[in-house]
Amino acid sequence: NEISFNFQGIGKATTLISLDLSSTQLDSVAGIKDAISLIELRLDDDDLAGPFPSEILSLNSLRYLSMNSNQIEGNFPLAITDMAFLTELFLVNNRLDGQLPAQIGKLNKLKILDLSGNNFDGTIPANFNDLAAIETLALQSGGGVQDPVESTQNGLGRGINGPLPAFDKLEKLRQLFLGENSLSGTIPLNFLEGVDDKTLPIEVDLTSNRLSGGLPASLARFESLTIYAAGNRLSKEIPPGICRQSGWMKAKVALYGCDAILCPPGKSNQFGLRESSSSSCQSCGSGETSKYFGSLDCMSSEEQSKEDERKILEELFLATDGERWV
Repeated sequence: NEISFNFQGIGKATTLISLDLSSTQLDSVAGIKDAISLIELRLDDDDLAGPFPSEILSLNSLRYLSMNSNQIEGNFPLAITDMAFLTELFLVNNRLDGQLPAQIGKLNKLKILDLSGNNFDGTIPANFNDLAAIETLALQSGGGVQDPVESTQNGLGRGINGPLPAFDKLEKLRQLFLGENSLSGTIPLNFLEGVDDKTLPIEVDLTSNRLSGGLPASLARFESLTIYAAGNRLSKEIPPGICRQSGWMKAKVALYGCDAILCPPGKSNQFGLRESSSSSCQSCGSGETSKYFGSLDCMSSEEQSKEDERKILEELFLATDGERWV
């Protein structure tokens, strides 16, 4: 419901620790800087627009901040990294753009960071590997942890690019969402190596990037991994040790074998994997093919030729630091 609200005198509410003004069409937080006792602030589905509100950056006691589905734009606010007690940060479905700052790695108490559904570009800073407490990291271009979106095979050339980091120091990581970006290169051999308990369920979304190679055999050390990697350029066979991990893909590997992870070349479906008895990997029709593991659809030979040419141009662009071309 729409309400008229201002923060005049809020500093007198010295015991106010939680405030939820979601879905109220709030369009300004002027004066909120005086709410110095706030620990939890929810401003989802409002009308906040323009640069990130600077007054919120003064709330140094905040542990939880959620501002999903507004129209906040511009670069990620560096001053958030001074909010040393922050444990959960949600900025899903806004218009933030530019390079993610390395300083985010300073937020060593952060357990959940969800920046999905924005317009970031550039690479994932190496300092993200310093997020010692992180459990959920979500940077996909569309959707969010609570609102996933359907992937598209050919939605390349957008979002975060560069190599996929190993994230090998993140002991507590349980969810990693990086789908719908332009990450390239191979999946590192030491990917998620630092996770402290490899028997627990881990969920990874790498759908619809530009990743090549295949799933490294070292991932077999995880007992209950669910990894979505369809819509990439994975050409190597899935290691047999992975296909024997019956607990993978929410135990669907026990039912469907390797197909539960990725459909093989020559087959496809809308998910790029077999999810159920009614979603098997379908053979390509006459005159069509699917060159990679996890294909979301089949292509004609002409379409495949164009895709191969595009891949060569993309590799040239990346190899020659094309973003700096003038």
